Amino acid sequence: MRGRTFQQRATELQITEKVTRRSRLWATATGLLATIGVGAWLAPVVMTESSVPSSVPSVSTTHEIEWYEVVQVLDSLRNRAVEERDLSALQRAVHPSGPAFAAESAVINSLIEQDIRVRKLDFRLLSVTQRFRRWTGAREYVDLEVVDQRSSYEQQDGSGALFTVAPREQQMWHLLLMRESPQAPWRIWSVSSAA
Repeated sequence: MRGRTFQQRATELQITEKVTRRSRLWATATGLLATIGVGAWLAPVVMTESSVPSSVPSVSTTHEIEWYEVVQVLDSLRNRAVEERDLSALQRAVHPSGPAFAAESAVINSLIEQDIRVRKLDFRLLSVTQRFRRWTGAREYVDLEVVDQRSSYEQQDGSGALFTVAPREQQMWHLLLMRESPQAPWRIWSVSSAA
């Protein structure tokens, strides 16, 4: 088959000029449909809560990862888990085998035990810098230096009394993220103060 020319293969397959012309028309029509499809894909999309991913998407290793965006999503997922006092939701942002999960779940359990609800929890990222990235066995780790500020937030106790917690000034952290494969989402493994 390798030594045959295109003409020989075309003759064997009984390709006629009519079929070739029809193929060109189909190629043009397919190209037009693809253009329309791409245009529809690029049109503005209304995001609903159900269309937002429940975990942080992984990014192909062939592209530069935007760590700022990854940390923002993780912060948002973590804040929501704390506000909802939901340990299963916390696992979307924080790996359950890591040391950060023990600390974060202790916070959530304390809120549940004291019947306190947290509202308007928000961290403002000022900078995110990659320090190193490595594979250990099947897991990939990235160590980030993160500078953030926490705005004031509210705590409400079981009686309905509302308290405002003062904001925290900027602070630097070492944030270690982990994923278990190149397709897996990034999650927080550990957090330590860089000061």
